[in-house]
Amino acid sequence: MNIFLLVHFRRGQGDVFKLEEFEDLLPCSPSQARVVRTGSAFLASWTINEFGGRSYTAQDANHVLSVDGLPTRRGHVPSSSANYLAELLRSLASKPSMMFDELCGEFSLAYSDGAGSALTSNVGGSHAVYYVDRPDFVAFTNRGPLLLALPGVSADLSPEASALIAYQGYVTQLLTPFSSMRKLQPGAMATVDTGGRLHIRERTYADLIDPNISEAFAEKPQATFRSIFDEVTRYLFTLKKHNGDLPLNLPLSGGKDSRLMLALLLGAGLKDELDIWTRGPLYSPDVVSAAEVCKRIGYSRHVIKRPEVSVRQQPFAKLALNSLNYLEGNLSLYDTQHIARDRFLTVGGHQNALRPGSFSACRLGSIEEFIDDALRARHRDPLKVTRPGVAQNLEKKYADFFRTLYEAGVPIHQLGDLYYLWQRNANWVSVYSNSDSYSGPMTNPLMHGDVYRFVFSVPLAVRKFELFHYLGMACTPALLDVPFGNQAWQPGIDAALRQLGINAASPVRTPYRSHRAFPNMANPYISNIKVEMVRALHPVAQKLLQRHRDYFGQIFDIERVTKASGQPEKLSFAELYAVLGIFGNAVVKEYGKDVFRRSQQAALASELQDQLTEMCAA
Repeated sequence: MNIFLLVHFRRGQGDVFKLEEFEDLLPCSPSQARVVRTGSAFLASWTINEFGGRSYTAQDANHVLSVDGLPTRRGHVPSSSANYLAELLRSLASKPSMMFDELCGEFSLAYSDGAGSALTSNVGGSHAVYYVDRPDFVAFTNRGPLLLALPGVSADLSPEASALIAYQGYVTQLLTPFSSMRKLQPGAMATVDTGGRLHIRERTYADLIDPNISEAFAEKPQATFRSIFDEVTRYLFTLKKHNGDLPLNLPLSGGKDSRLMLALLLGAGLKDELDIWTRGPLYSPDVVSAAEVCKRIGYSRHVIKRPEVSVRQQPFAKLALNSLNYLEGNLSLYDTQHIARDRFLTVGGHQNALRPGSFSACRLGSIEEFIDDALRARHRDPLKVTRPGVAQNLEKKYADFFRTLYEAGVPIHQLGDLYYLWQRNANWVSVYSNSDSYSGPMTNPLMHGDVYRFVFSVPLAVRKFELFHYLGMACTPALLDVPFGNQAWQPGIDAALRQLGINAASPVRTPYRSHRAFPNMANPYISNIKVEMVRALHPVAQKLLQRHRDYFGQIFDIERVTKASGQPEKLSFAELYAVLGIFGNAVVKEYGKDVFRRSQQAALASELQDQLTEMCAA
C-alpha cells in the first residue's frame, strides 16, 4: 500500500516538513519513504509492505504523481511494466481532466504540476481521500490522521460524527471523527488552482448512466452482462500481472459475494494461481459450502482455518487502540488486532449497491414515503441514547440527502443505492478495505467504476433480485449448484430472469442450516469478541465519558449509555456496534492524536490496561 500526503501552499512554498513528523502517525513502519517538492506543492509518500521494489510515485521536471491501487483508463489495458506510472503521468500532464472522465479501477491518487494540484479516487469508493482547507494551505491524504500533524489542524472531535458512529457504527455524510477534516465523495476530483483556490467537482447521477449500456441490455441482456464480466476479468488479470509474483489469496465463505469473486477469477484464467481458504469450525455451514464449491470446480488445495476459541487472554486496551489506529477512528471498535505483513494479493468482494440492502422495502410512491421508510430502515439510534435535538439534526440531514438528489432528477428507486455508493462506501468500506490493505495489496473488483456504470444503466431488477451475482456465477455453472452457507436467493428471481429473456433453471434456494450458537459463519466467535470487548472496556469507558461529560453529555444521555452497556450479552449486533462506537470515541477524546502515534501505543495501552485492572479489581 502507498500512503501519500499532498500539501498545496497558498503563500509561497510554505514550511519544509520533516518526514518524522508524519511517520509516527502511519499504521506501521514504512519500508520506503519519498518526498518531492514542486512549486507550491509538497508531496510525501510512504510504502507499506513493499514488494518487488515497486514504486508508487513518478515525476519529471514539472510534474509529480503518487498512486495507491491501480488506476486504469476506460478502454485501455494498463502496462504492468516499470513505465506504467510514467505513462500515466504523461497522460495527466497533457489532459488533467482524464482524472474525472476516464480513470477506472480501484485507486486514489495525488498529482501536481507545481502551480496547481489535483486529487481523485475511484467511483466505487474503496479508497478514501481526506482533506483540510486552511488559510495557508490545502492538504490531502489517504490516511486521515496524517493531517493532524499539520500546523493549525485540530484533533477536536466532531459532535455530529460522534452521534453518527453511535447510530450505525461508522461516520457518514463525508464527515470524519474530527471537526477539522472531511472526506472527498468517491470519484470526485479536487483541484487547487494557481491562486490557491480549492474546487471540488463531485459526481452526479448522470455520471453513472450510460445510454449505450441501457440500449444493449434491453436487446441482449446476457451478452451485455458478459461484456462487463469480461472487462472485470481482464482487470483482475492485469492487476495480478501488475503485482508480479505475489500469490492470489481468496477468502471463500461459501456465500454469494465471495463465490462471485471466484467466478471472476476463474474467468480471468487464474485458477491455478489461487490460494483458497475458509475460516470456521469444521462442519459449519460456510466450511461445508465452500468445500463443496472447491470440489465442484476441481480445486484440491482448499484450506480450512480454525478461528481462535477465545480472546480473553488478549490485552483489551491494546486491542482497542489497534482498532482505532488502523480504522482511523472512523468505525466502531471492530476486532482488528494486528496488521500481518503478508505477501499476497487478497481478492474480496462485498457491495450492497449490487444486491438488496436496507432500502429494498421502502415505498416508492412519493419521496416523503421513501424518506419515512428509509429513516426506519437505516437511520436509527439503537441504544436510544442520543439527545433529541442531536437526533433531529441527523435525521434532517439524512432526509436532505435523499430529497436533494430527488429534486435533481434522480428516480426514487435509485436513491437507496446512491446512499450506499456515496455515503456507506466512502465511510465504511473504504476505511475497512484500507486497513486490510496494510497487510498486502487487496482488490474488490465490484468497486471498479465500470461495474457501477453498468449497474445504474440497467433495470432495477438486476440489483433487486441479485441478478448481477447470479449472472456472474452462471459463467461457471457449477457455482450455482451448491447451496450457500447461510444465504438463499430472493423469491422472485425466476420471474426477473424470465423478464430479461433468460431461460435458466431455478437456482438452489435452501441454504445449509446454521445454528444460533454460530451467529456469523465467516467467524462464529465474532459476536463473542464484541461482547467481551464491551465487558472488558466498560469500567474505564464510563470513567472517560464522565471525565468528558461537557462534550458527551450534549450528545448522549450518559446514564443511559452506562445502563445499556452494563449487560453486553443482552445487546443486539446494532447495539453492540453503538456501544463500541461510543467507547472508541471516548478513548480518542481522551488521548487525541496520540491514539494514532505508534511511539505512544505501548504507553497508552499500558495506562489503559492498568486502569482496567485497577477498576475491575475494585
